[in-house]
Amino acid sequence: MEDRCADSMLLQEEDRRMRYLRTLVDFTAQLIIQGRMNRPDAECIVEVMRLQILRLFPGKNETYDIIYRPRFERIINEFTYDSNRATIH
Repeated sequence: MEDRCADSMLLQEEDRRMRYLRTLVDFTAQLIIQGRMNRPDAECIVEVMRLQILRLFPGKNETYDIIYRPRFERIINEFTYDSNRATIH
C-alpha cells in the first residue's frame, strides 16, 4: 500500500513538472514571437529556459536537443532581427 502511495506521489510530481515544462516552453516561444527582439536576446532567453528545463529534468540534455532546440532555432530564425541590420527575418 505504501509503495502504491509513493508511486502515485512520484507520478503526480512528474505530471506537475511536465505541465510546468509545457508552460515554460510555450511562454518562451510566445515571448520571442511577439517580442520583436534581436537574435542575441532571444538566444539568451532560450538558454535560461534550457537551464531551467535541465534543473527540472537532470540528465535530459539529449532529449532537449532533439525536441526543443530545433523548435527554438526555427522561431529565432523566423521572428528575430539581426541587431546589426535591424530588420525582421
